Amino acid sequence: MMMALKEARKAFDEGEVPVGAVVVMDGKTIARGYNMVEKLKRPHRTCGNYCPYFGFQHVR
Repeated sequence: MMMALKEARKAFDEGEVPVGAVVVMDGKTIARGYNMVEKLKRPHRTCGNYCPYFGFQHVR
């Protein structure tokens, strides 16, 4: 949870909605991220969308 809060703080510091996400598998962090909607000008770049995507890429 602390890792997700740190990611959320990064979003807040960049003027984004302060949401962070972490994907953990077998006790290891395989992906983490934060909202980058404003920074990248892409409405789908919420951490809820891309963090799981990158986590699943790691599993393949």
